Amino acid sequence: MNKKIKSKDRNIVKIAFDESGNTGQNLIDPVQRYYVLASINLSDEEVESSYELMRGNANELHFVKMKKYNNSRKSIIEFLNLDLITDSKVKFSFSDKKFTIIGHLIDLLISRGALKQQIDVFRNGLDFILQNAFLKSCIIHDDQKLLMKVLNMFVLIIREKNISLKDDFYNLVKQFKSLKSDGNDKVIFDFLLNSESEFEKIINSTNKYTLDPTLSTFLVLADLWSKEINQEYEVIHDKSKQMEHWSPRIKFLSENMISTDEWDTCNFKFPLNQNNFTIRDSVDYKRIQLADIIASSISFKLNQNQSKNDYIHFANSIGESKLFSLNFHSIKPVPNPIVKINEIEDEEVRKNFKELLEIFGKKNKSV
Repeated sequence: MNKKIKSKDRNIVKIAFDESGNTGQNLIDPVQRYYVLASINLSDEEVESSYELMRGNANELHFVKMKKYNNSRKSIIEFLNLDLITDSKVKFSFSDKKFTIIGHLIDLLISRGALKQQIDVFRNGLDFILQNAFLKSCIIHDDQKLLMKVLNMFVLIIREKNISLKDDFYNLVKQFKSLKSDGNDKVIFDFLLNSESEFEKIINSTNKYTLDPTLSTFLVLADLWSKEINQEYEVIHDKSKQMEHWSPRIKFLSENMISTDEWDTCNFKFPLNQNNFTIRDSVDYKRIQLADIIASSISFKLNQNQSKNDYIHFANSIGESKLFSLNFHSIKPVPNPIVKINEIEDEEVRKNFKELLEIFGKKNKSV
């Protein structure tokens, strides 16, 4: 049963989080391409009225079940167009999971190989060039299948800490590099191959949830709420193994002052303002159920396969709702990344990265 809100807690700001598109160990799911995390800051009255709008005869609001029925779909669209759907009450982030895994490949391996050439890819936006250029190059040269083999093996190695796959992984990278003819992206594979000597040390420093977008995405939204609300608030997050794993880290970041001066592109402010972080089952919390409707609606629209026309009108209605007019955070490829190439002091490094940028002016062989 849904728990009643105690009167003494009515003035506490409560922000509920829920996710959608988390496919567990299958981090590069071709059907669920995007991971979404949504958060809401609604008053008790707004929670109750929104809940009643969509509840019908159900004991729990759950998007997966509700999307099957016309009346439920209509009530979802009505909810997504309410006056309360504003930037001050709803914040969300979505991530292209394949693009995110490429980012982790850069963070963990490619950056180490670059350091051997005295190149810090986390300065001047170089990591962002690498991330976009890697994916763009594979699309141009129709190497997506080989890219998926590299990424899936990388995920498997991290998930299982399977050091024995080291030779298979680097042989696959060498095969990938041998197919490149124009040389623009050669530097990416040189960096990756240069990481081989540190491979075991790097992999042993990871855990099964290192590649999941849950923690990083949560911190982005929590930081936005902390800066906007400017007072302590309570976080209620839907139950998940990933968040249970990261809960001690989140508690630490909520209690300690941490300098981010050396983080080139980070403007996080710690500690976070949240005074309490709890993980709860959505069945008992209406706020979490409403956050599920938000997150799942976004995921449904982004992941919708247009070849299946059963839900096209519903997906389009979601895309046309107030929800998709809000500001959002995203991790996705960009057509022309903005970087500070001219600030790179080393002439050879500057030349290599300028060549990488030329990739973005080339036409795709396939999409």
